[in-house]
Amino acid sequence: MAPARMSPPTPVTSPVVQYGDFEVIVRQRICMFLPDFPSMATQKPVEWVTALIIRFEEQLPCRTGPQTQHSRFNVEQNKECLIQISRYKFNLVISGLHKILQKVNDMRSHGPDLEKNYYESLLIVLDTLEKCLSSQPKDTTRDEAMNVKLLLRETCQFIDPPNDHPMVVQLKNLASKVLFALSLNNFLTVFNRISAR
Repeated sequence: MAPARMSPPTPVTSPVVQYGDFEVIVRQRICMFLPDFPSMATQKPVEWVTALIIRFEEQLPCRTGPQTQHSRFNVEQNKECLIQISRYKFNLVISGLHKILQKVNDMRSHGPDLEKNYYESLLIVLDTLEKCLSSQPKDTTRDEAMNVKLLLRETCQFIDPPNDHPMVVQLKNLASKVLFALSLNNFLTVFNRISAR
């Protein structure tokens, strides 16, 4: 008896989906993970953003190992999507990135390859955060202010890390950029945190 054939995935009729005031280019490989991608992007933005954040985290070097050209491209693509979406779902994206930053920081391992993956993951998340914060809407809600305080606490520990790894300089620079981006809309909170150190 022949095995049952799986039906091929439904093709995406349009490669572009409207999301708020910008368009998201739909790629076939993303549709494999999100079966109803076009309707999720327009009808269920919270679920779609959450799925994208999970996908972003799963592709970090601390999860997948050393990056290849293909995996680097996927991370960059997801990063750009998160940056664009943060303009409309700022609180959700920042909250997700903060949780990823915490998880990556808790995963610290020793050994040359593991440490490199750890630092590369931190750099990717901090860079994404900095770009999202730089495009932050000017109105800050109470939830966003709470996220800023949590993010501030997490980011400050990368300003003066107790390690001499070659990537620490990059880590400090990106952490400083995140603090600067945070200070643009939350100066008093950042100032109080830094002066308390």
